[in-house]
Amino acid sequence: MKLINLIFRILVGGLFIFSGLIKLNDPYGTAYKLEEYFEVFASDFSVLSGLFTFFAHYSLFFSIVICAIEVILGVAMLLNYRMRITMWVTLLMIVFFTFLTFYSYAFDKVKECGCFGTFIITTPKQSFYKDLVLLAMILVLFYQRNKFSSAFNSLRGDILMSIVSLISFGVGIFSERHLPFMDTLNYKVGNNIDSLKTVPKAEYIWIMEKDGKEFRFANDKYPTDTTYHFKKYEAVGDTSQRAPKITNFIIQGEEGDATKEMLTGKKLFILIPFLDQAQKNCDANCFKDIKELIGTLDKTDIKPVILTIHANTETFEEFRHEKGLAAPYYYMEDVILKTMVRSNPGFMILKDGVVKGKWAYHDMPDIQKIQSLLK
Repeated sequence: MKLINLIFRILVGGLFIFSGLIKLNDPYGTAYKLEEYFEVFASDFSVLSGLFTFFAHYSLFFSIVICAIEVILGVAMLLNYRMRITMWVTLLMIVFFTFLTFYSYAFDKVKECGCFGTFIITTPKQSFYKDLVLLAMILVLFYQRNKFSSAFNSLRGDILMSIVSLISFGVGIFSERHLPFMDTLNYKVGNNIDSLKTVPKAEYIWIMEKDGKEFRFANDKYPTDTTYHFKKYEAVGDTSQRAPKITNFIIQGEEGDATKEMLTGKKLFILIPFLDQAQKNCDANCFKDIKELIGTLDKTDIKPVILTIHANTETFEEFRHEKGLAAPYYYMEDVILKTMVRSNPGFMILKDGVVKGKWAYHDMPDIQKIQSLLK
């Protein structure tokens, strides 16, 4: 039984640490997923819609807290640290996760739970079964919670876990104020947006038969020898990879679709998806710095462009003039804007559709930095 307990503690603790750190790397991603759940619950449980709507406003806070606790519990389990309380909190956590994944799977509400952020994408079915396995292992450990002992059930352990807690929350807060340490999104630096919007060209092989034997030829090497008889052709490689990685990337202006123009030449995208949130995040000095940055680009071949959502149509012109942001603005879907840069406002530099740099509003680049990336 000791061996089983050890294996279960390593598996559960390790998975909790991995899952928590992956999500702390991108707390906004988890926050958006929590918002989606809260919106679903507000719709499905109308009696509590006000409560879930209230929770949705604090999704980012819940994101950091939940993910940090996940890491803390994982470390505590590996150290056998105060297992009575550790197992109670762990059980409550896995019950919460299992309920979410069950609801997604059973009622087809949320297509992807975000269990491992954008690093590993799982279906609701896979996530639910994964949580059931975890729940089973945790129940075994929970049943024996009073039998565990450890050298870390002491002041030394308390100090160590305090440090782990500070680091966990620190990682989440740092990533929220800046950008993810590891960008796993399709808009990461170095990616060509235009090419990721395109379906990769399919490659095939010709399967021919001659004298009772089977021969294979590349799609551009069809044999001229008429003694070969065509049998069939097959796709080469993983056909699932033929779908475009970026979809619905459409930039619209007053004259219609401006996507091709925006992915040509040197552009500084200033992303302001939601005005209210942007004005809470970015104070007067912040918008003054953005205004000055736009002004300095007038003397260069870099075009500043503001991207926002269609819901801001009536108010954005007034907002732009109020802040003195002398740059043209265009519209995109909110999901795309939130995926491009995990910050509001956020900044992205492109050269012919290739992402050269990304920043949160706390790290707004200067003209020298931008020009050095576009050389």
